Amino acid sequence: MSDEQKQEDDLQQPKDSLALNLTSFYMILLSFVMLGTSILFIVAAISDNIELDAPTIGGSGLLFGAVWLVIAIAAIAMVWGLFRRIPWAFMGTIAVNGVAIAAMLLWGLFGAGFDPLKILSIIISAAIIYAFLTDETVKDALAQ
Repeated sequence: MSDEQKQEDDLQQPKDSLALNLTSFYMILLSFVMLGTSILFIVAAISDNIELDAPTIGGSGLLFGAVWLVIAIAAIAMVWGLFRRIPWAFMGTIAVNGVAIAAMLLWGLFGAGFDPLKILSIIISAAIIYAFLTDETVKDALAQ
């Protein structure tokens, strides 16, 4: 195999990055948790048979459920983009994690309070944003 063919093969193969792989794994978990949470909030908000305390849903379960549903769908799209190494997944992942941080902060302040899982999720989402903005292998892998 000539050097020219090796270079072409290297260009065709997607670059690997630990930050991308960890982000993809985390966002899969995040999307399933948010999807389940959104369904719980929406069902609880429209059903009289399910009783949840106001602090649990912040008095506006339908609103939180809709926000979590949108974030979950966007996270699933970003995971697909990250696995395929599509360039729009770079900014999309930053945006989804930024919105997730804002939603978790609002839910913590006006809803159920701050539990360890919520704080950990905020820290991980902030670390993902930091890694995407500073890690050159992420930018290279997504051709930014």
